[in-house]
Amino acid sequence: AIEEITVGEGRRIDAYLQLKTCPSEQIRGKIVIDSPGFDADAQRTATLQITNHIIDLSDLVLVFFDARHPEPGTMHDTLKHLVEHTINRPDSSKFLYILNQIDTTAREDNPEDVIASWQRALAQKGLTAGRFYRIYNPDAAVPIEDENLRSRFETKRDIDLAEIHDRMRQVGIDRAYRIIAVLEQTAHDVEERIIPTLQTLLAQWQRRVMWLDGAVFGLILAVIIGATLWSPYPFWSNLLNAPVWRFVALGAAVALAGYIHFAIRRFAAGQVIAKLKKQVQDMREMDFADNIANAFHKNTRFWRSIFLKQPTGWGQQTKREVAAVLAEANGYVQALNDNFTNPSGADEASQEPDNRTGSPKEIMV
Repeated sequence: AIEEITVGEGRRIDAYLQLKTCPSEQIRGKIVIDSPGFDADAQRTATLQITNHIIDLSDLVLVFFDARHPEPGTMHDTLKHLVEHTINRPDSSKFLYILNQIDTTAREDNPEDVIASWQRALAQKGLTAGRFYRIYNPDAAVPIEDENLRSRFETKRDIDLAEIHDRMRQVGIDRAYRIIAVLEQTAHDVEERIIPTLQTLLAQWQRRVMWLDGAVFGLILAVIIGATLWSPYPFWSNLLNAPVWRFVALGAAVALAGYIHFAIRRFAAGQVIAKLKKQVQDMREMDFADNIANAFHKNTRFWRSIFLKQPTGWGQQTKREVAAVLAEANGYVQALNDNFTNPSGADEASQEPDNRTGSPKEIMV
């Protein structure tokens, strides 16, 4: 996919990836990924593709903001790509927004002002319910002479770090719930978004084909009638009186009409898809448009009539299968609730999710 966008960049994929192992029981069987930055212009598109791929794979995504730069404008691309473009994802709950190096605000004792500035920036991108986790590395922290101030910063840091670590420990359970949520959302999307969008596009294509057929064949008919009326030669009478040429002319007319009609079908299909992709701005919506385009092309092949309203493959059997997926998803949620929730509020985080949803794998960005 990267090679298609930037020629030669796909061969450099290893330049972005380096693997290290760590002998730690806390991350045994888990993968931690530090994604490349994408504020630079050079290989920006390729980096965004890699970042999207990492996010899609991940069970937990940690988005870091720098408290040393209280102006959100310095991270415009991060705000746009990792906030504005992710808030409508079905797995948006896996994103944690972290304000790093918050100790630098101790000099002016203004952490609330810095946090408020970043929260306004998130709200401008559409995230009104988010919060920041405030952390810093005590080994590299700015010295805080005031004991009360240092205690306040450390207490808040420890609370937020404990919450982050708890999310890491719970990632297996969260993953199981999220897989089911995505499965359920996908089934609903098929019924409520994909099929209606495809039907709308097919209706647009049908109207275009009929209008263009009418215009082109109407023009051809008008030319034939005009030529017949104004021609001094008895062309049609000579043709109709010759049996062999009569059938040759009829066959040629049918072949030409068929060629023109199917050329119009292809032209109209291209216009509909071009209009669809022109309306798409977000990269994730671009993937949706590509999938819709593939389904649309399958429904506009030459053997399918323009008058068929139901997309190919969307019959009663498929509808029953989608309904079965939704029913099973509800059953899985109930099973997870039985395993991992306790009415008394006891902590059961140590349990592992049912293998029916796949083995847990923690990936963080």
